[in-house]
Amino acid sequence: MTHEDAQDQLALYVLGGMELQDEREMTQHVRGCALCQQDLQHYRDTVGQLDDAVIRPDWSEFAHMRSQFQERLANPPSEVKATAAIKPGASPRAWLWPAAWVATALIAVGGWHLALATHRTLSQSQQMLALVTHGRPVALNSVHAQRAEVKLYISHAQAVVFVKRLPKPSRGQVYEGWWIVRGRPRPAGTFEAGPSLLRYPARAQAFAITMEPSGGTSAPTTPVLVAGTV
Repeated sequence: MTHEDAQDQLALYVLGGMELQDEREMTQHVRGCALCQQDLQHYRDTVGQLDDAVIRPDWSEFAHMRSQFQERLANPPSEVKATAAIKPGASPRAWLWPAAWVATALIAVGGWHLALATHRTLSQSQQMLALVTHGRPVALNSVHAQRAEVKLYISHAQAVVFVKRLPKPSRGQVYEGWWIVRGRPRPAGTFEAGPSLLRYPARAQAFAITMEPSGGTSAPTTPVLVAGTV
């Protein structure tokens, strides 16, 4: 593994998303590379700050792939169709192939589901790690929340909001972020404690957090907890 390859994959290495052989090569390279050791520790410190927050998979990118699998299940191979109508008392061999195909299809769908979930989780984790590491930090100051600790990082059209300490939402409430665009609040999404990915509108002038009913609202209904200019 070259030094350039190692630098490109350090984040994936920290998150445990590399193939076993690649991970071994990375470990061997890092042992003899002072620069990679330094960068690796920086990534690990960053991941440590993210705690154990749950990443919610976004399946929108895989809608087409899911539809393909559904189509395959709805239109099985001709061999399966030919043996679909099996008479009672038929030899087990007569129904072995369709049963095996269905089992294989189910395993394939389940395997892809797991693989895609893992890929998406790693993808979002890497995005957040990159944003926290290289993004522009924005100071969020307490407004109606004492001893609040919230961090915001922005890069291009994305942002990470990292809630470490805020008043705990009541039952049926969540935190909701607001981008202030031309002096008016625009919903940025709902989230809980820990890191969350947000879309960043280029014309936003400030960011604020309130506590709103689960599902979010179209306009703030409670006092601003923290806010800061972006």
